[in-house]
This record gives sequence, structure tokens and C-alpha cells, in this order.
Amino acid sequence: MGENQKIGSSKSLCQISINDLIPIWLCACSKSPPRHGPIHYQDGNQGEYLADFVPVEKKFYPYRDAASILDEWFRARPDDQGLRDKLTVSGLSSALKADKRAELAEKLTNIADMRVDTELRIGREEKRNGKGAR
Repeated sequence: MGENQKIGSSKSLCQISINDLIPIWLCACSKSPPRHGPIHYQDGNQGEYLADFVPVEKKFYPYRDAASILDEWFRARPDDQGLRDKLTVSGLSSALKADKRAELAEKLTNIADMRVDTELRIGREEKRNGKGAR
């Protein structure tokens, strides 16, 4: 696919919903061999847009090390208890699925905060008793 090859419709990107953008982007991906670099999109109004996978740095702090550092911090700074209220622990969900940790999972159930995020999943559509894709 050329860098300025037109894909999609003549709508400007501002008028295209996210549900329309995803197929356009996936179409552009499928028409070119796997490669590194951006995908260019030009709409019917000569607007040019770019989609790319970019690295995003994420930091993780091992609990065994962070817990003692945080305890020391809070002992030395009792006025910073607001920070303690903002801290959460992630990375437990997978570990709590083990049968041997069922009791721990049960104890943590009452304090867990749940949120729902949206993720892009790509796969084949499967029919489940007329209920549509999984």
C-alpha cells in the first residue's frame, strides 16, 4: 500500500465514528505485508492521518521491595497518608486463580474495586446458539 493510498470513504476523519475507523485501519493493515512503521490514511477531503503501534513505557514495582520502602516512607511522613489511600495493588488476579490461593482470594473479594475497560479483540466470529460472536 502506498503511503498516501486512499482507503475508506470520502468522510473526513472528524465525521467517522470509532466503529468506522477500526475497520479502515484494519483494512490498511491487511493490505500491506507485516512491517514496522505507520499506516497513512487520506480521506476524501485530502485530510491525512496516521496510525501506528508505538512503544509506551510502563513502570512496575515489585511488591516485596516496594512494600518496605513505602512503610518506611509513611513512618517518616505521617502527614502523607493521602498517598496511602491512592495506592492499589495490581497483578494479583492471575495469581489468585490458583486453587491453593482460594482462601486468600475470598479474603480479598470484599475489598476489590472492579472496573470495566474496553479492548480491541480481533478474531473469527463464532455462533453460540444464535447468540452471535463470543
